[in-house]
This record gives sequence, structure tokens and C-alpha cells, in this order.
Amino acid sequence: MKKKGALIFFFLVGLSVYLAFELLQAPPRPLSQYPFYLRVPPKQNLNQLLDTLYHQGLVKNPKFLRYFMIALGWDRKIHSGTYLFNEPQTLYQLARTLSRGKVAHFKITLPEGLAHWEIRDQLKKFITLDSLEWENLIHNPELRAQYALNAPSLEGFLFPDTYLIPYETSPREMIEIQLKRFWEVHKELSSATGPGLDSLKTIVLASIVQKETRAASEYKIIAGVFHNRLQKSWPLGADPTIRYYLRRLNGPLYKSELLDNNPYNSRTQLGLPPGPISNPGREALEAAISPEETSYMFFVAKDDGSGEHYFTKTNSEHNAYKIIRSKNRSERGRTSQGN
Repeated sequence: MKKKGALIFFFLVGLSVYLAFELLQAPPRPLSQYPFYLRVPPKQNLNQLLDTLYHQGLVKNPKFLRYFMIALGWDRKIHSGTYLFNEPQTLYQLARTLSRGKVAHFKITLPEGLAHWEIRDQLKKFITLDSLEWENLIHNPELRAQYALNAPSLEGFLFPDTYLIPYETSPREMIEIQLKRFWEVHKELSSATGPGLDSLKTIVLASIVQKETRAASEYKIIAGVFHNRLQKSWPLGADPTIRYYLRRLNGPLYKSELLDNNPYNSRTQLGLPPGPISNPGREALEAAISPEETSYMFFVAKDDGSGEHYFTKTNSEHNAYKIIRSKNRSERGRTSQGN
């Protein structure tokens, strides 16, 4: 009887050692091949997953992992998604990660003032995204109604921010994340400034202000200039509105384009364009809600590298600063050539 008990004891000890060895051993995948991303598609069964893990070199003994996960009930808790492994995982670590759904995220900063197609191009680096699908979503009336947006599209409401997003996020889910963030900021600003943000015109104005200057210190004064021009029924004369219509955000604008009679040409049309031309941030929205009271009617870029503008009250002053702007530009050209 003592012999039988001793045999059982040593068997259990041996089994425990074996199990510990299997659970704690490092996978055969070389350390040089990390970090490694593993994608688990939706509805993939355990056998398919184990086959993938084996062929990717993440497990040496898939059968053992199968029995282990079944014994713990983890085989029914596998989450789809993309997983990031920065270093080799033991079988226990791997099973635990997959059963807990610790999917990988990417961090993306979407700066203020991007058009929706620029946001699309940024996101394409991380998620599967079809350009036509994105365009359809931006103009989807169901989404506009769902988020109470009385606007021609979702442009202007894709709030710029830093986001931590799962890799398996769909384009629609990403758009909804940004729309929800917009409404969070909307609530914060409305409680601080009143109902000024409720008007589509405010969003449109903020989107133009955002594109006109890189200097946040100028947002309110530029909003004030536009406010003055609107009150006097003057064209805004904001070239970013033309660039948005053309979908050409850089390079020269030709005379025919400046004179083209389209609804986004703020040189030929009075009032604001029919919709936002970018997705403005918090400070531009605040400027559009509460523009600075000013007598300025014009502004022109300094072109001295500061990103700032000259502000004037009369057209003659404006033209004089245009000459100074040209000199600044020439000076910068000579300096860059000298370097």
C-alpha cells in the first residue's frame, strides 16, 4: 500500500513538473521577430486559432494548450481582435491574454483643421478603410440624424483629439467615436458660453478660422474680422473655402478658380459656405462663439515664418501690408538659399 501511494505521489509530482514546464516554457519564435501582431478573426474556433499559433511559432505544443484552455473554460472566452506581443509568451500568458480579450490599441493624434479625407488618410495607416465607404459614411443621412446634426455632411463634427483605438475598429465606429467626442466638447462649451455652438453657422465659421491661421492667439480676432465682414455683407474672401471645394489644400490658386461661382467660393459669394471646410478644435470653436470685438476688416499673412497676420481697417492699409508680405517672402527665400 505504501508502495502504491509513493508511486502515485511521484506520478503527481512528475505530472506537475511536466505541466509547469509546458506552461512556462518560451515559444519557439525567435526574440528577433518581436514585437508581433496576431489577428484573431471573429468566430474563429479553438482548433483554427491553435493552428495559427503553431504556424506562427507562438506555441510548440498546441494540443497541450487546447487541453489546458478547455480545462479552465477559456476555450469559450476567446476574443477576436488584434493582439500585440512585445516579447515571447508562455502558454499560460498566451491563454490568459486571448481569453481576457487584451486586444492591441493604436494611438493616433488627429490635429485640428483636417478635412475628412485627410482624417481618412491618417486612419488608413492603422485600420482597413475603403475610400468610397468612408465618403458614403461622411454623407450618411442616418448618421447625421442619429447625432442630431443639421448639416450637409459630417464634416466639421469629427472632433480632433488624441485617441486610443482598438485595431479592429471599423470606419463607422471610428467616426462615431469622433462624433461622440464632439458632443462632449459641445456640452462643455455650451455650459460655459451659452447656446452659441448650436448653430451650424458657428461650426462653419470655426472651420474657416481654424484653416486661416496656425497661431491660436489669432483665432478670436480673425473670427471678429469675419463677423464684421458678414455684418457689412462683404465677401469673406477666405481662400481655404476655395481650396476645400477643389480638394487641393496646397499650391497656387488660379484666377479662374478664384472667380469660379461655386457655393464654397467666399470671394464671389456672400455669407458663409453651406457647410464646414475642416474639423475645428476647441479653441477655434470658442473663437467662433465669442469673436473679439474689433474694427479690423482685413488681414494678410506676414509670410515671415511666424504663421501670424497683419490686421488692418482699410483696403489701402491692407494693400500696403501685402507689399511688406512680399518683401518678407523674398527675404525668407534669400535666407533659405544662403543656408
